[in-house]
Amino acid sequence: MRFLPGHLPYEVEEACVIAYQRILASERLLALHNFRNRESEVRIPEGYYRKVIGNYDRSHDGGGRYRLQSYECIVLYGIGGDF
Repeated sequence: MRFLPGHLPYEVEEACVIAYQRILASERLLALHNFRNRESEVRIPEGYYRKVIGNYDRSHDGGGRYRLQSYECIVLYGIGGDF
């Protein structure tokens, strides 16, 4: 898969989840897209602490694991440090 400049792939365990990061200086966005009709669990790096947008009305408390619902897409915001 080819990515545009500023887009970095993000490795996930689930083949049905497409994930990538957008980076600008110390700010980062992590986009996660579940293309399955059932839940998929993904690992979220500690640096991502705020949900920017998503198609489900759910919160994200930062870090750890996140269970994407069927066809759920979310974008998480992080800043500084190594992610």
